Amino acid sequence: MVTLNWNVLSCLRERQLGRVEIEVVNLVCALGLAGAGPIDIDRYRHILATWAVQVRGETNRLMYVSDGITCF
Repeated sequence: MVTLNWNVLSCLRERQLGRVEIEVVNLVCALGLAGAGPIDIDRYRHILATWAVQVRGETNRLMYVSDGITCF
C-alpha cells in the first residue's frame, strides 16, 4: 500500500484524486508543515465526522428560521 503524501497526491490523475475524501487531501497536505505538529489523520477524520453530524442536526433543527427570509 502506498503511503499518501502531497507528492503522491500531486501525481494522481483527476479521476483518482476525486476518489480521495477532501478532508484526507487537506490533512495529508498539512503533514510536515511548520507548526502543524503531528497529525493523526484517522483521529482528525473522526473529529470532522462528529462535527458534521452536529452541524447537520443543528441545520435541520433551525431550518424553519430561514422560511420566508428574502436574500438580496
